[in-house]
Parts: sequence; C-alpha cells; structure tokens
Amino acid sequence: PDSRDVRVTSLTSVPVRLWTSMTYPEGKVLFVTSGENVMSNCESSLPSSDQEEADSRMLLHILYALQKNMTFICIMSNDTDIVILALGKYHYL
Repeated sequence: PDSRDVRVTSLTSVPVRLWTSMTYPEGKVLFVTSGENVMSNCESSLPSSDQEEADSRMLLHILYALQKNMTFICIMSNDTDIVILALGKYHYL
C-alpha cells in the first residue's frame, strides 16, 4: 500500500476507537465504518458487505438500521455522492 494510505488509516483509527468506546444515552447507537470493519458502541453489529464503495455501503447500513426499528439516522459526510445517493433512495428506505 501507498505510505499515504497507511498514514490516513492510522490517523482515522484513533477517532474510531474513541467514538466507539464512549458512553452514549440509552437507545443511542453508533456505527462507524473503518476500512472493511464496522464498529459499534453496542453489542449489535451490521452485516458484512462486499460493497467496496463506502457510498453504497452506507445506504446498506441505513437500511439495516431501519429494519432494526431505528427511527432517527444522521448521515455526516462532505461527499456529494452520498448526498445524491441518499436523496435518490430516500423513498425506498
């Protein structure tokens, strides 16, 4: 792998570990995707996926969360592809 990829991966692993180890109010569940792994602050986990693009994988995670009766989902991204995909699939979720 490119040395830049290794640095970015190392840099992003720190907040991921921090976010998933924090205590959240009851009923609040956090899922964070880091590379191929999905981490959470609870015992629940998301099903694995062979989707390589994070954009489409995020929508699969949202669908799973809705199937588990989660009623509020917040997508945080500065990627316009994710915004377009979410708007395009909103009525199907």
